[in-house]
Amino acid sequence: MAGKYTKNLDYLVAGIGYLGANPYWVGRSASEMADELSLEKPRVQEMFETFPSIFRRSKQSSNSGERYYSLQARYAQRKTKAGDESEMPDIAPLSLEQMSLLYEFVTQAARDESAALRHWAANGVSVFAAIIAASAAIYATTAKARAPDCGAAQSGPAMTATLSR
Repeated sequence: MAGKYTKNLDYLVAGIGYLGANPYWVGRSASEMADELSLEKPRVQEMFETFPSIFRRSKQSSNSGERYYSLQARYAQRKTKAGDESEMPDIAPLSLEQMSLLYEFVTQAARDESAALRHWAANGVSVFAAIIAASAAIYATTAKARAPDCGAAQSGPAMTATLSR
């Protein structure tokens, strides 16, 4: 199972690029962004809700009643008073350096999730192999204890006499 960054990396890259660099829109609803970028609306909405540290949910709603979302990093650059959302503020797009930092953050998080998943998988295989080995050892020990000693009946002088004929 992929982690949340790994699963959503394609949508995160699109969302960060669109909301960070778009000179016309500071924030968009999930439907608006999905339509404009030809993405699936449920996945855009999931992305917005799953990553509140990246996307900020506005107090304003679109005409259809959906909330607008913007990048936290871009919203933090607003020049209006905090909490004043009477209208969508005019905020300059993020710089190339700021965009690069966001992209690096999400790609590194996805890499970290993949590495952790590989680590857990390797540990799971090791534990499974150890359980199989322990089970085999227990079975071999109990099977040997229960088995009749077939060789004892044929040992000694009678066995020697049988072999010498």
